[in-house]
Amino acid sequence: MLVAEEQYAAGKIDDYFATAARAIDIAASHDREGIVREAVDARRQQLVDAALKEADAAFERWDGKAALAAYQRALHYDPKNAAATRGAKQAAKVGLPGFAFADKFAGGAGPEMMVLALGGKRIAVARNETTVGEFSKFWSGGGSKSLAARPACRDRESIFRSSKTRTWQSPGFAQQASHPVVCVAWRDVEAYAAWLSKQTGKRYRPLTAAEWTAAAASTADARQCRANVADQRYNAEHRERDALSCDDGFVGTAPVRRYDAPGGLYDMAGNVREWVSDCGSSCSSRVAMGSAWLSASDKLDPKQRDNFDADTGFNTIGFRVAREID
Repeated sequence: MLVAEEQYAAGKIDDYFATAARAIDIAASHDREGIVREAVDARRQQLVDAALKEADAAFERWDGKAALAAYQRALHYDPKNAAATRGAKQAAKVGLPGFAFADKFAGGAGPEMMVLALGGKRIAVARNETTVGEFSKFWSGGGSKSLAARPACRDRESIFRSSKTRTWQSPGFAQQASHPVVCVAWRDVEAYAAWLSKQTGKRYRPLTAAEWTAAAASTADARQCRANVADQRYNAEHRERDALSCDDGFVGTAPVRRYDAPGGLYDMAGNVREWVSDCGSSCSSRVAMGSAWLSASDKLDPKQRDNFDADTGFNTIGFRVAREID
């Protein structure tokens, strides 16, 4: 093994393993405890771990070329390494349209995002609407202080069913952490995006109506009961004569990602409408895109847009965020 160690010290790693393999074969007859093999395997594992650490760091900074080279080096030392195999496949796609990721920050991570090519540039869009659980992290991380005065929240968008006691924690129907947050006004959307930007050091913001419309191009057809909209469960509660004939088991919101996502983004149809940054007739109102859990057969156009009071919450409207790249 002396020659092998000299080769290792000189940086001739492949020569080291070739010489070490011969040493193992020679020592097999008297090294019954496998001490030589264990030493070589330990050296191999050190090299693999170092390569994976380098690759993961490059991946985190979106340096796909460097990450791929490091993952391939790990595979050179250990061809069956699962982490290196998986990483090499992902590194080849890093930053390209279709690439999914989540920005990490102290104590957690942001929403899962997907890179899309919209308007001639790359932008990352949250794969699902901001959930109750995600909004709760913002709320407990300072949101409750920055947004102490809560807006009234309208039930099913009616001006006659507006209440200060209806809030994002209690929107008028049961929700779990996996449901999209509702009863949030426009300032909540801005505040959440600003908080997420501060946590991650990246540029998060609401989508524009044009970006939302382009992202919704591959939306599932809600008319085929592939989205949470007004169906027979909703009809039983609210008597909507134009409700769809199916029944998904939810009167109000449903967990995000419950339905398929043909374009990679979930719930671009149904569940909740989504606030976007465009002003309505004036900037005292904002635009909300898409359909929601109360939308019946005549309101299922995925490109539908309506203006709503920016200072009011609605238990049919939530949001998702975008992250600037280019």
